[in-house]
Amino acid sequence: MTTATRDRWLPLLGFAGAWFLAFVAIGVAFLGRSQDGLVDANTYWAASRGPMYSEDYILWTRGYSYPPAFAQAFDVLGWLPWEVARWVWLAGVLVAYAWLLAPLRLGLRIPLVIALYVFAADNLYWILALVAVFSFRFPFLWAVPLLTKITPGVGVLWFAVRQEWRSFAIAIGATLAIAAVSFLVAPDLWSQWLRLMVRQDLVGTTTTNFFIWVPPLPIRGATALALVVWGARTDRRWVIPVSMFLAQPDIAFSTLGLLAAIPRLRSPAAAPQPVPVSQGVAA
Repeated sequence: MTTATRDRWLPLLGFAGAWFLAFVAIGVAFLGRSQDGLVDANTYWAASRGPMYSEDYILWTRGYSYPPAFAQAFDVLGWLPWEVARWVWLAGVLVAYAWLLAPLRLGLRIPLVIALYVFAADNLYWILALVAVFSFRFPFLWAVPLLTKITPGVGVLWFAVRQEWRSFAIAIGATLAIAAVSFLVAPDLWSQWLRLMVRQDLVGTTTTNFFIWVPPLPIRGATALALVVWGARTDRRWVIPVSMFLAQPDIAFSTLGLLAAIPRLRSPAAAPQPVPVSQGVAA
């Protein structure tokens, strides 16, 4: 394929693919399997209102499985009635994806926002996508993935590879500090969470609703780590959301929300610049 042919057909294929996803999402919404349920978001909201962890919980199923720190922080939204908290959550989802995809052309942006709003509104991937963008300026934000889904926190190693030790120390220090405060407040919840994790099969593969075979987490995690190393050495910040996607314990349509960070990270004018440090690899 010549360069001219590729330049002519790739935008058209991207446009068609984006609108196809949008129409699929609209169909899903009409079938009643969209954000109306907000099962995961409701789980976050309700986690601190009753028993946080179930003894018979199995990973890859519905139920709260993150460390206690996230539920304790999210309890601020839990003060609101669910019907109010629900709309606050959905507003955040819509604003976040609209902003993240703003660097794209309108013909791509609109269908992708529609698709992600339907497919990814239920989970916190929109928050993790924002972390992927802003963590270069605010390294402490890595505490969010490290204290929720954990394995997508592999992106924090970007700072270590580039020898940006100040940023790396801030990211790890913030995570440990939040975890320590959380433990002091509720040590019993951390004990319950650790027992829960010990009982789970963290190596197994899950496809959830992705309908395709997905390599086991160790393979995807190793690939994500290699991608972070390559991206850090070549100054390609867009690899961060891709590595977070690969390192996600379970892969589903909602996981695509992580990739919404790519347009911002590929747009030098839009992406936040990292805080200058005295020691580090030159960008």
